[in-house]
Amino acid sequence: MKLFCLRSAAALALLGSLAACKGTPPDTVAATPDHSDAALSITNAWIREAPAGAMMLAGYATLHNASATPIECTAVSAADFARVELHQSQMHDGMAKMAALEALMVPANGSATLAPGGNHLMLMHPARALKAGDTSTLTLHCGDHRVDAAFTVRVSP
Repeated sequence: MKLFCLRSAAALALLGSLAACKGTPPDTVAATPDHSDAALSITNAWIREAPAGAMMLAGYATLHNASATPIECTAVSAADFARVELHQSQMHDGMAKMAALEALMVPANGSATLAPGGNHLMLMHPARALKAGDTSTLTLHCGDHRVDAAFTVRVSP
Protein backbone atom coordinates (compact mmCIF):
# COMPACT_ATOMS: atom_id res chain seq x y z
CA MET A 1 0.00 0.00 0.00
CA LYS A 2 2.85 2.34 0.89
CA LEU A 3 4.51 1.67 -2.49
CA PHE A 4 1.20 2.34 -4.26
CA CYS A 5 0.87 5.72 -2.48
CA LEU A 6 4.46 6.66 -3.38
CA ARG A 7 3.89 5.75 -7.02
CA SER A 8 0.61 7.68 -7.06
CA ALA A 9 2.32 10.77 -5.63
CA ALA A 10 5.12 10.48 -8.19
CA ALA A 11 2.57 10.16 -11.00
CA LEU A 12 0.74 13.29 -9.80
CA ALA A 13 4.02 15.22 -9.63
CA LEU A 14 4.83 14.11 -13.18
CA LEU A 15 1.40 15.24 -14.38
CA GLY A 16 1.91 18.65 -12.84
CA SER A 17 5.29 19.15 -14.46
CA LEU A 18 4.06 17.94 -17.85
CA ALA A 19 1.05 20.24 -17.69
CA ALA A 20 3.41 23.20 -17.46
CA CYS A 21 5.17 22.23 -20.70
CA LYS A 22 4.20 23.96 -23.96
CA GLY A 23 0.82 25.00 -22.56
CA THR A 24 -0.75 21.77 -23.85
CA PRO A 25 -2.19 19.45 -21.21
CA PRO A 26 -0.79 15.92 -21.44
CA ASP A 27 -3.01 12.95 -22.04
CA THR A 28 -1.93 10.63 -19.25
CA VAL A 29 -3.42 7.30 -18.30
CA ALA A 30 -2.09 5.11 -15.51
CA ALA A 31 -1.76 1.41 -16.11
CA THR A 32 -4.51 -0.99 -15.15
CA PRO A 33 -2.59 -4.26 -15.24
CA ASP A 34 -4.19 -7.65 -14.84
CA HIS A 35 -2.34 -8.00 -11.53
CA SER A 36 -2.05 -5.56 -8.64
CA ASP A 37 1.20 -3.74 -9.44
CA ALA A 38 1.17 -0.50 -11.38
CA ALA A 39 4.38 -1.03 -13.33
CA LEU A 40 3.32 0.40 -16.68
CA SER A 41 1.93 3.85 -17.47
CA ILE A 42 1.36 5.86 -20.63
CA THR A 43 1.80 9.60 -21.12
CA ASN A 44 1.30 12.02 -24.02
CA ALA A 45 -0.94 9.64 -25.98
CA TRP A 46 -2.10 11.22 -29.23
CA ILE A 47 -3.18 10.47 -32.79
CA ARG A 48 -2.12 12.67 -35.69
CA GLU A 49 -5.16 14.23 -37.36
CA ALA A 50 -5.53 12.97 -40.94
CA PRO A 51 -7.57 14.22 -43.91
CA ALA A 52 -11.20 13.09 -44.11
CA GLY A 53 -11.46 9.60 -45.56
CA ALA A 54 -7.90 8.59 -44.60
CA MET A 55 -7.62 4.83 -44.08
CA MET A 56 -4.47 4.99 -41.94
CA LEU A 57 -3.57 7.20 -39.02
CA ALA A 58 -0.56 7.20 -36.70
CA GLY A 59 -0.54 7.10 -32.90
CA TYR A 60 2.18 8.21 -30.52
CA ALA A 61 2.85 8.01 -26.77
CA THR A 62 5.49 7.37 -24.15
CA LEU A 63 5.36 4.11 -22.19
CA HIS A 64 6.93 4.14 -18.72
CA ASN A 65 8.02 1.00 -16.85
CA ALA A 66 8.39 1.46 -13.08
CA SER A 67 9.40 -2.16 -12.50
CA ALA A 68 12.82 -3.81 -12.33
CA THR A 69 11.92 -6.10 -15.25
CA PRO A 70 11.62 -5.17 -18.95
CA ILE A 71 8.07 -5.27 -20.32
CA GLU A 72 7.42 -6.44 -23.89
CA CYS A 73 4.43 -4.97 -25.74
CA THR A 74 3.30 -7.26 -28.55
CA ALA A 75 -0.14 -6.03 -29.62
CA VAL A 76 -2.55 -3.11 -29.61
CA SER A 77 -6.31 -3.22 -30.06
CA ALA A 78 -8.98 -0.55 -30.47
CA ALA A 79 -12.71 -0.54 -31.19
CA ASP A 80 -12.27 2.50 -33.48
CA PHE A 81 -9.88 0.71 -35.88
CA ALA A 82 -10.07 -2.56 -37.82
CA ARG A 83 -6.41 -3.20 -37.06
CA VAL A 84 -3.59 -1.61 -35.08
CA GLU A 85 0.08 -2.51 -35.55
CA LEU A 86 3.34 -1.52 -33.92
CA HIS A 87 5.52 0.05 -36.63
CA GLN A 88 8.92 1.62 -37.05
CA SER A 89 10.15 4.21 -39.54
CA GLN A 90 13.67 3.80 -40.89
CA MET A 91 15.81 5.38 -43.56
CA HIS A 92 17.02 3.01 -46.32
CA ASP A 93 19.07 4.39 -49.22
CA GLY A 94 17.86 7.91 -48.46
CA MET A 95 14.18 6.91 -48.40
CA ALA A 96 11.93 6.64 -45.36
CA LYS A 97 10.30 3.23 -45.04
CA MET A 98 7.96 1.69 -42.51
CA ALA A 99 7.99 -1.86 -41.23
CA ALA A 100 5.88 -3.71 -38.69
CA LEU A 101 7.47 -4.42 -35.30
CA GLU A 102 6.77 -7.76 -33.64
CA ALA A 103 7.25 -6.21 -30.20
CA LEU A 104 8.21 -3.01 -28.42
CA MET A 105 10.43 -3.44 -25.37
CA VAL A 106 9.97 -1.04 -22.45
CA PRO A 107 13.19 -1.28 -20.43
CA ALA A 108 13.24 -1.87 -16.69
CA ASN A 109 12.84 1.44 -14.82
CA GLY A 110 12.81 3.18 -18.20
CA SER A 111 10.60 4.26 -21.05
CA ALA A 112 9.92 3.63 -24.72
CA THR A 113 8.77 6.42 -27.00
CA LEU A 114 6.38 6.17 -29.93
CA ALA A 115 7.11 9.33 -31.94
CA PRO A 116 6.92 10.72 -35.49
CA GLY A 117 9.83 9.41 -37.56
CA GLY A 118 10.45 6.44 -35.25
CA ASN A 119 8.43 3.72 -33.57
CA HIS A 120 4.69 4.42 -33.73
CA LEU A 121 1.23 2.85 -33.87
CA MET A 122 -0.26 2.33 -37.32
CA LEU A 123 -4.05 2.69 -36.96
CA MET A 124 -5.81 1.11 -39.94
CA HIS A 125 -9.33 1.53 -41.32
CA PRO A 126 -11.00 3.81 -38.77
CA ALA A 127 -14.60 2.89 -37.93
CA ARG A 128 -15.51 6.58 -37.61
CA ALA A 129 -14.16 9.93 -38.72
CA LEU A 130 -11.76 11.34 -36.14
CA LYS A 131 -11.06 15.06 -35.94
CA ALA A 132 -8.94 17.23 -33.64
CA GLY A 133 -10.20 16.99 -30.06
CA ASP A 134 -11.76 13.52 -30.43
CA THR A 135 -10.46 10.64 -28.32
CA SER A 136 -10.06 6.96 -29.06
CA THR A 137 -9.26 4.30 -26.46
CA LEU A 138 -6.47 1.92 -27.41
CA THR A 139 -5.49 -1.14 -25.38
CA LEU A 140 -1.81 -2.03 -25.28
CA HIS A 141 -1.04 -5.69 -24.60
CA CYS A 142 2.29 -5.82 -22.79
CA GLY A 143 3.19 -9.08 -21.08
CA ASP A 144 0.78 -9.51 -18.17
CA HIS A 145 -0.40 -5.90 -18.52
CA ARG A 146 -3.43 -4.63 -20.42
CA VAL A 147 -3.27 -0.85 -20.52
CA ASP A 148 -6.24 1.19 -21.74
CA ALA A 149 -5.19 4.67 -22.88
CA ALA A 150 -7.30 7.52 -24.23
CA PHE A 151 -5.46 8.86 -27.29
CA THR A 152 -6.49 12.41 -28.27
CA VAL A 153 -6.60 13.36 -31.94
CA ARG A 154 -4.64 16.53 -32.65
CA VAL A 155 -2.73 18.36 -35.34
CA SER A 156 1.04 17.76 -35.28
CA PRO A 157 2.71 19.22 -32.18
